[in-house]
Amino acid sequence: VKLQAHNTAHGKVYRNAFHCTRRSLVEEGVRGLYKGGSSSFIGIALESSLFFGTYSQAKQLLKV
Repeated sequence: VKLQAHNTAHGKVYRNAFHCTRRSLVEEGVRGLYKGGSSSFIGIALESSLFFGTYSQAKQLLKV
């Protein structure tokens, strides 16, 4: 996300993925690598729970 956001809106800040990772570790520490990830993790958890819940209900309904 950092590569996408910073390299378009603010000019080219990072040269490549390794440069972005190295700079994030130096400036923000390990937490900088996971910054912004919580919304993705929550979205994936909700999507998975809906999918598997719907799947199990459909299996029970179709079992005759």
